[in-house]
Amino acid sequence: MPAEEYSRMFVGETMLAKYVWVVTSEYKGAERPLCWVTQAGNGRTYETHVNWMHWASPRDKVTAALTFIESLRDEQTMLITSFEKVARFHEQLGRYGVLRKIGIVKQFYPDGEDAIFWQSRGRK
Repeated sequence: MPAEEYSRMFVGETMLAKYVWVVTSEYKGAERPLCWVTQAGNGRTYETHVNWMHWASPRDKVTAALTFIESLRDEQTMLITSFEKVARFHEQLGRYGVLRKIGIVKQFYPDGEDAIFWQSRGRK
């Protein structure tokens, strides 16, 4: 993605958000961004979006997601919806104990695809 397009997308999405996080990892002795996470909402519920950088490997994504969800476990419970094609990613997070599958809603998405719902696990 060209830098100009990336900048427009980042600025456009973050201006609407109440919270913005940039998740980083160490790479060759320096910090580099892996994704940005935005939350928009009304104070009680928030819609969260994750935008991965193209260089984030599958291992980077699992590590970053674990770190992010773990950092919010005391503050909020997350309800996550996923397409079936990315369910394995969330299953992996479940193996680490931060998510649990809570159900499937048939034909949830506009194209008729089912949604799988996951819930983060609080510490308490």
